[in-house]
Amino acid sequence: MNIVVLGDDVRIRAFVDRLVENPQHRIVMCCPPIPGLEGTTDLETALAAREIDAALVGGVAEMRGELLRRAAGQGWTCLCLHPPGLDTDPYYQVALSNHEFGAVIVPDLNWRFHPAISEIRRLTKPEGESGPIESVELELHVPSSGSSLVLDPFSTWVDVIRVLIGEVENIAAMGMPSGTQPSQRLTVQMRAARDRRAEMTIRAEAVGDKVRLAVTARDQVIEWRSDSPRSYSGSLVIRDRTGQQAGHDSERTIDLPEWDPVAVMIGRWEEAALRQAPPIPGLLDGIRCMEVAEGAIRSLKRGRALDLHYEEVSEENNFKTIMTSIGCMMVIGIILGLPLILAGPALGLPFTLYLGYLIPIGLAGFAALQLLRFAIRRG
Repeated sequence: MNIVVLGDDVRIRAFVDRLVENPQHRIVMCCPPIPGLEGTTDLETALAAREIDAALVGGVAEMRGELLRRAAGQGWTCLCLHPPGLDTDPYYQVALSNHEFGAVIVPDLNWRFHPAISEIRRLTKPEGESGPIESVELELHVPSSGSSLVLDPFSTWVDVIRVLIGEVENIAAMGMPSGTQPSQRLTVQMRAARDRRAEMTIRAEAVGDKVRLAVTARDQVIEWRSDSPRSYSGSLVIRDRTGQQAGHDSERTIDLPEWDPVAVMIGRWEEAALRQAPPIPGLLDGIRCMEVAEGAIRSLKRGRALDLHYEEVSEENNFKTIMTSIGCMMVIGIILGLPLILAGPALGLPFTLYLGYLIPIGLAGFAALQLLRFAIRRG
């Protein structure tokens, strides 16, 4: 693939180092410049580079959304670091305009491909030996950065919760310090369909990079622990629930293979660029993760549990929202204007009666606007 790199940070450099080692890929342009590669500080120059197949989008969160939007406007296959910005808006903007540009977005949600998660999904299939999942408990220890734990890492790790229990329908969050930007500790309780539940606790420490995941299934309890999950997969400990209840020690361990999250995401990116498979994870996965994160922020602000309601982001739904707003404004205008029209003659203003003819004309125009929905492109 011919690639343009937009943005520069530690995670971008990890991808760039791997791409440079692979002769199948060629980095044509970097913005801003990266030592040893052709680059420019002018975004327009980078976007004008020829024969580009894909874009790697990263950089600081404040600029990442704009870079993603501009790259998607070129119709490229984009591997975007997650989160895409400070909220869900960058993903929304791409989703609303993507019927025109046809870009493919692959968010960097790599934890769903971790060997531990893959093995848990295999064991908890309906026909798997562990049976369906009942609850999930995830505990993370991350290096302290002073920034909000909701934006990162919660918005990234919640993708694992979605993969295991399904879409989150209810959320309750507590944080330290109080407010919408907890930087020391974050605890989020989530509920999905069929009363599946999950709890995620994130602790910021001076030196921390540990994970503990406990999955309670119908027949077994599966636990994953790792002190360095990005480089060492660790192992799974599987305990039989019936054996525990009977007082027997039925426990076994599965050693997990090593994994390389950068290589995994580059592979997914290649498949999406070659149209060999649908992008997994895709734009909708990124949107849902950010919506759950924003739900956690609202819960922190209100201090209570909230239900989450999802709506497909599309031009058609956007049109319906606009028409609903216009319709409500017209009804309010008619309710307020009709008494004034009728009171005009009594006030010596008989011409106000003629203003009543504007009401059916306006309603007819609103009805005619509904025909525009047939001009909306559907993907």
